[in-house]
Amino acid sequence: MLQQRAHASLFRIGLRYSVDGQSFNPPEDAAVQLGLVEHELAEFEVKIAEAEINAARYSGGLVQAISLSTVAQMKQTQAMLDQRRLALKFSLPQYIGFKYGMTSASSTDLITANKHEEPTMPKEKQWRIVEIDSRVTESNNSWWRYAWRLTLANDSQQPMMFSATIEFQDADGFVIDQDSENGLIPTLSEKTFTGYKLVTIPGAAKVAKTMAKVGVK
Repeated sequence: MLQQRAHASLFRIGLRYSVDGQSFNPPEDAAVQLGLVEHELAEFEVKIAEAEINAARYSGGLVQAISLSTVAQMKQTQAMLDQRRLALKFSLPQYIGFKYGMTSASSTDLITANKHEEPTMPKEKQWRIVEIDSRVTESNNSWWRYAWRLTLANDSQQPMMFSATIEFQDADGFVIDQDSENGLIPTLSEKTFTGYKLVTIPGAAKVAKTMAKVGVK
């Protein structure tokens, strides 16, 4: 599509796109969305570099395999975000529907809900947080490594791009530190995202709960 657009510009040919039989028009806030996507991409470059450094610490075994799998997953998400960036920058249609919404849930609340009853959802809501959890996997005098796990479910008939913020909060709900994740979930499926955050002392010792704020693009 980029080559097509370049050739059209060269020969001064107008291009029009249609999606589901309707004329495609770029979103009015395309510039704002582009800035947000570029910011996420910049964050991902840092996170991928950190993940690659972490994977290089191991010479083999299950730990290295998991670390390399995390890197590959992050690069896949990075590729999807870059595709989104190009679509916004050059006014190209993406043949995936994006919806916007925010929700949050705590690991404690979700575990209780799963034990007693199925969470009730509005009819228009087609996705849900299945689980959010974290634990300390390594610590020293400077920082604690909090490994987190977030499982999301896409109950719709189309793939969805998610953007999540994982917050490490104290007992009063104040955010001590946070991490972020983005990813595409296929139709009618669940996907588990994992990562870690180095939370510095003394705040690390005050983390009492983990929250996930999830947006759907």
